[in-house]
Amino acid sequence: MASTKHHLPGLTAVHRHENNQRVSHHFSQGLVSADLLLMRQEYRDAVLREVRAAERKKRGRAGNTFSALFRDAVSPSRLEVVYAIIGKWSTKGLKAQRRIEDALPFFSKVNLRRCATDLRRMGYRIPYNPPCQHP
Repeated sequence: MASTKHHLPGLTAVHRHENNQRVSHHFSQGLVSADLLLMRQEYRDAVLREVRAAERKKRGRAGNTFSALFRDAVSPSRLEVVYAIIGKWSTKGLKAQRRIEDALPFFSKVNLRRCATDLRRMGYRIPYNPPCQHP
């Protein structure tokens, strides 16, 4: 879980783009996690315990921080689901970077669209930021 540059807390799933099947699976993992967080109290309780433990370790206390979002029911409109894919986005021999639409295989794009649609239906926000070029 993290806060994006838009300052909305949420779920962040980071994956290395090694093979196409894993990327598609990565999208489904984000959907399942968001669904469990929204629909299953026992899952929220387990997440809350982990988040509070991390807050205590970092700040010496829990509360009035990220864990405050999970005290009661989850409000997905206050959360983002962010997928980050780490990979080589530039084309060989060129400095230009590929668009994600060109880099992902067909079935991964279909699965990403399906997962994003389902997440939006649940009320989550899905930001889009094109890949960044790093030296």
